[in-house]
Amino acid sequence: MRTGKKKAAEKTGPVQPSRNVSRRRIAFAARGTGFTAAFDALRTIANIPSLGEIPEAKVVALGNAILGSGLSPSGYTAFSSVYRKGKLKNISAVEVTAIIIAALGQGKGLIRIEQELNRRGGQ
Repeated sequence: MRTGKKKAAEKTGPVQPSRNVSRRRIAFAARGTGFTAAFDALRTIANIPSLGEIPEAKVVALGNAILGSGLSPSGYTAFSSVYRKGKLKNISAVEVTAIIIAALGQGKGLIRIEQELNRRGGQ
């Protein structure tokens, strides 16, 4: 007899990272951060809507920036919406990645990233 949870998992299947996420792209996880934070950062990156457009070096830099930021792992999920907002404002995924890396590198957070998207998007 199957449980409801197992049926739900069978319907949706296991969570699979994007085909563009390779072992080399998760090298940033070896930075000595906690496993949970590294796993959450990897999951965040795998859920980027236009991951295939971003060069591998930028993806690794993004992972390093996320893990090096002061954001809690529970806040990492907001990055998916940042990419969607960038797309709505006709900002490329590569440029959104650069905005995130720069803001996190300066010790800024999601508010600063949103402000920069609004500035570059003309609103």
